Amino acid sequence: MPEYVVTQPTAGLPLWRGELRSGARANVLMGVASNRVDVHQLCAAAERAVERRAEPLSTLFLPEEGPHHRLLDLAWRNLVLNSAHDSACACSHDEVVEAVRVRYQEARHLGEAVARDSLRRLASQIDTAPGSTIVVNPTARPRDGVVVVYVPDDDAGSIVDDEGRTCPMQVIRTFGGEGLSTIVTGQKIRWVLELVRGPEFAGARIAEVARTHLPDGTHEYVFRAAGPLDEPIDLEAVREELLELGNQDATIRIRQVLAPMREVAFLARGIPGFGWRTFRVSPDAVSSGREQDAPPPARAEGTTLDNGQLVVNVDADDGTLSLRTADGVTITGANRLVDGGDGGDTYNYSPPAEDAVVAKPQQVRVSVLEAGPVRAQLLVESRYRWPSHALGNAHACSRRSDDTVDVEVRTT
Repeated sequence: MPEYVVTQPTAGLPLWRGELRSGARANVLMGVASNRVDVHQLCAAAERAVERRAEPLSTLFLPEEGPHHRLLDLAWRNLVLNSAHDSACACSHDEVVEAVRVRYQEARHLGEAVARDSLRRLASQIDTAPGSTIVVNPTARPRDGVVVVYVPDDDAGSIVDDEGRTCPMQVIRTFGGEGLSTIVTGQKIRWVLELVRGPEFAGARIAEVARTHLPDGTHEYVFRAAGPLDEPIDLEAVREELLELGNQDATIRIRQVLAPMREVAFLARGIPGFGWRTFRVSPDAVSSGREQDAPPPARAEGTTLDNGQLVVNVDADDGTLSLRTADGVTITGANRLVDGGDGGDTYNYSPPAEDAVVAKPQQVRVSVLEAGPVRAQLLVESRYRWPSHALGNAHACSRRSDDTVDVEVRTT
């Protein structure tokens, strides 16, 4: 189709402005595109989890026979049950929409579980250095992509691929140190023990528990979180100790100490279709931020984003975007949000007889979230003043209200 279109004449073509759809020509139900957006988002997340990750990964890395087939059947049953028109469009009764949400969430959880089992089985069969990261490509074509990993904060150096080449990387944040800290007496220790799940305490795997009897009679238990290379311990014996102290009406101080970590984004290149590559932190490599065949670094500065292929400028007056490609193609006025009245329902759009269109925000603020060189991100905060409701009756919308509400729209 694209090859055919470019060969056709362009002189004298009519110019259309606005949306390229009309209820006069086809009943396209414009209202369902923006109705209950959260349901559409849940649908997309569930379909990606099942179709794009769970199915290809389980086919590649799990045995031909296994329980994952049943899990995928259940996931698909939920997706099919949600494929009824009013369910998928989220334009039915509230009770129906609640059931639709639950089915999409169940399908996503099942897909994620199958994908996770597939990746764990693959990782168990790959001979690689401890602490390495395996990046898997579930699509048929080779891909590059940004990967986010957590590494110990004391791991100086760079991330290298399986051929020893340095990857562009960016430290997003560092974290660690004191986590949960509380003091309880007697049976209230049971509330704290609700946070114990196997080798985990308060969401972190535990490598060591240090016990101290303080001079004031308090029993202190320090739960030290495991790093990526640490083996977690079983906390069942610790649970029994704490329950016994609670029965003795003892005062117990509980502390959780998280391992110092860095959240790092790096550019993984050349991941083969339906394949994988391994990456690791190398203390001997020098962090250059680029490798010989790496693309230009991404950067964010002021109101501009630039990755060498695309430059995006934010208009600080109205929040719209101007885009310019490396070969000179320019688009202006993108990301413009125009608010008009609608007296229709969840199916149809019905503009007021006298509309009040708001096309510009009252205030715009632009800030840099990530400056690069791997990931660059701006935050555009636009504050609008919109009419609060439509006026009219069940048959027609006459105009929009004079009452307004302030609405902040955040775009990244």
